[in-house]
Amino acid sequence: MDNVGNVRKKPVIRRLSDYKLASTLQNQVWQTLKSRISSQSLEISSVVDLGCGSGVNTFGLLDMFPDAQILGVDSDAPMMCYLNDQHEGCRFVVGDFGEWIAPGPVDMVVSSSALHWASDPEVALKCISGYLAEEGRVFLAIFGPKTYWEFQEICDALVKGRVEIPAKHFLPLTDWERLFELDFEIVWRDTWEDLAIFDSTLDILRMMHKTQTQGRGLVHWAPGLLRAFDAAYHARFGGVRISHEIGFYELRLRPGRSRRISE
Repeated sequence: MDNVGNVRKKPVIRRLSDYKLASTLQNQVWQTLKSRISSQSLEISSVVDLGCGSGVNTFGLLDMFPDAQILGVDSDAPMMCYLNDQHEGCRFVVGDFGEWIAPGPVDMVVSSSALHWASDPEVALKCISGYLAEEGRVFLAIFGPKTYWEFQEICDALVKGRVEIPAKHFLPLTDWERLFELDFEIVWRDTWEDLAIFDSTLDILRMMHKTQTQGRGLVHWAPGLLRAFDAAYHARFGGVRISHEIGFYELRLRPGRSRRISE
């Protein structure tokens, strides 16, 4: 690795409730990634925002690169249809990690708070390496396994595996880095952790519903179970809280590895 920044942890403690965490955290993550992109002198004519969601970051990329072709990709078909109908300047298509392939070489791929949901991270990364231009760059923000660990611990103690959130299976960031090295070089990396304090377990469940991180069995949460969770949280942690672990990366293709998927 060359030009790799020092890995650091920047703990942030915030008190949030209801739906506020999702937009606050995602914006904070995006601003960190955006700052890195802005600091680079890159000639960009095409950008893919992979896992673009509501398109907020996609339009931010359009502001940064007004002359580039900006494409947002997400598995949420109704949202992609809505964005295409309501907004100009960017194009949106339906696609999933490990399946969608760009029609031609792309100068920049951005994925903020999304790629950790890939069912097969290695396949997803190979797809990206297949359509990234030879001198292209990839900018990623990925959640690590410390994300939601407190909630999962309480779940395991009280409901014995009947509730499981997908975040339990997030890859360690070191595993991601080993996968990167198959086709990429790490140009820059950074890490930080976030701790949010909630008023109740119900607020956590609302946040999970909004960010689609809920797992099996959340429809069966009765008031008594919620009270039990709150009591267990306070006994274990002194309050109701959720952690996030985020890794930030800038990647480029390894020399001689600018392979196309069709090859």
